[in-house]
Amino acid sequence: MNPPRLRIVRGNSEAEAAVLGACFLDPRAIDACLDALLPSDFEEPFHRAVFTAMGKLRSTGHPVDPISVLTTLGVSSGDDRTVARVLGIADARATAVNVEHHIHLVTVAARRRRILDAIQDAGRIVAEAPEGDATELDDAGRRAVDVVESAVAITPPTRERTVLMSEAITSLGHTVKERFDAVRDNRPIRSHIPTGVAGLDTVIDGYPIGEVSAIGAREKAGKSSLGMQAVVAAATAGYGVVVISYEVPHQQLAARGISARAGIPVSRMMRGTMDDGDVQRYVQAAKTLGDQAGRAQLHWVPGSGIEYIEAAVRRYRRSEMQANVPLGLVVVDHIGRIKRDKRANLAEHDHLYEVAERFTTLCADVGVAGLMLSQHNQGHKARAAGDKWPRSGDMRGGAALAELASVIVQVHRPSMDLHDQAPPEDDECHLCVTLHRHGPPAHVPVMFNGPRQMFIERRSQWRG
Repeated sequence: MNPPRLRIVRGNSEAEAAVLGACFLDPRAIDACLDALLPSDFEEPFHRAVFTAMGKLRSTGHPVDPISVLTTLGVSSGDDRTVARVLGIADARATAVNVEHHIHLVTVAARRRRILDAIQDAGRIVAEAPEGDATELDDAGRRAVDVVESAVAITPPTRERTVLMSEAITSLGHTVKERFDAVRDNRPIRSHIPTGVAGLDTVIDGYPIGEVSAIGAREKAGKSSLGMQAVVAAATAGYGVVVISYEVPHQQLAARGISARAGIPVSRMMRGTMDDGDVQRYVQAAKTLGDQAGRAQLHWVPGSGIEYIEAAVRRYRRSEMQANVPLGLVVVDHIGRIKRDKRANLAEHDHLYEVAERFTTLCADVGVAGLMLSQHNQGHKARAAGDKWPRSGDMRGGAALAELASVIVQVHRPSMDLHDQAPPEDDECHLCVTLHRHGPPAHVPVMFNGPRQMFIERRSQWRG
């Protein structure tokens, strides 16, 4: 099992450069920096090397200027890149007036980095504990907590330290609990969240924890339904789920989830025409999904940005110990609707890449499976009739997802190309695994059941 990861900023490159720039300007700034900082406090290796060279020059009474630093570093005149970087630091609009503040920023980032390293070491201790020995696993859990506490103890008592400590221990606690449960039940540790479609699970093993998977489809082809099947499967398996919807109201999402679990057509639920058997299955399905217990949190937030997703996931993580339901899956529907920050003045391609990158980082740091939904553009319309199979380029944000995602599943419904016909209630289609970093691509034949808004198995087997 992978060690738990928390999202902690490892360094502050701008503050590091500002500190070095101030050292070029004022000898008093050099002395202040040498008194307060160590070379290891600088995250960037280049900044660390420059600071070390400055310390050597200052201790021997030599002037601290770009030429002397380059000479101390042993940089040849032909190394234009390094020369340009040193001159860039010296020529930047640095000021020695704010050097104490910049020293503080570098120090804070270094403390965070040491805590992060301790958390990773602790996670490694837990991950490397023997699989079948509960006693050694318990001992590993205690040693892991001690490692984190020792690292945090040398950090000044601030609110930030308290939050970091809480998140670290929470993450480690769930890691140990999951391994304990696996040892007790004599089962392997789960590293994937089920998709809700057995044939798809056969191909990709589920959506990998700590990584991002993507679902692509044309409008009204069933991408939200496939996402909700994963929500139901994850909740049924005992995981907490956060769903962030920018398109479908949360009441409709809940209805689809209950419909998939209970086998009741969505139309009967929405119209209130359920019979006694339907009502009984509805109540049982709603109880299983556990909305009131906090197992599945559905957010309908049109007009919000990636920051809302990050905040919602971290809020759940802070509360999950109380609910005793570890967060396992985060679903975002869909990437094309996430609000762009106009102040950043990003082109759409850059905005989508930033969103995908931040979501990937979030899922890795928190240790959950991420599922990013994407609506197809109109690229398929320009292709010939026999060339309608989906491609990564058909997806909004497809370039970013192709680079960052571990799995991409795309819905292919040939009936949607027959514009003069309505899709049948049971529509034959394929779930196309167009990207699978841990295995080969494949096509999974399924049926889309319109009344229940879900994908069900076909008798034919999936093919690679």
